[in-house]
Amino acid sequence: MTGHCAARTIASTVRRRSSPLGPVGLLLDHRSTPTEWSVDIRQDGRSGAVVYREAAGDLSFYWEFGGGDTIAIIDIGDEAAWNAKHPWTAGRRAEILQRVSVEVLRQKAPGRRAEIDDRRGCISIL
Repeated sequence: MTGHCAARTIASTVRRRSSPLGPVGLLLDHRSTPTEWSVDIRQDGRSGAVVYREAAGDLSFYWEFGGGDTIAIIDIGDEAAWNAKHPWTAGRRAEILQRVSVEVLRQKAPGRRAEIDDRRGCISIL
């Protein structure tokens, strides 16, 4: 997987919810809490996997380091293959991709931005 994706941009600014125990995670929408989902980033040399988890199931996305202005590229695949392989995500692709993008930025690239390109099936971290 090489090249640069361009589409929807997500800034790395995130809003955090606090509790008496400190920050408890990101709030992306009112329908779920961060304790209901997680994102784990695994690295093996110049590539790895981004794993999204929630009670209904897991999604694993291949990633690799980019070049030039692109820090990394995450392969999200096309929507038809996604829906066939992960029916438990029906109607929630955009929501899940936003969660993945924001969490990758928070964990690995603060101050950067992510671009989700559904047509090319990738997220670029810039």
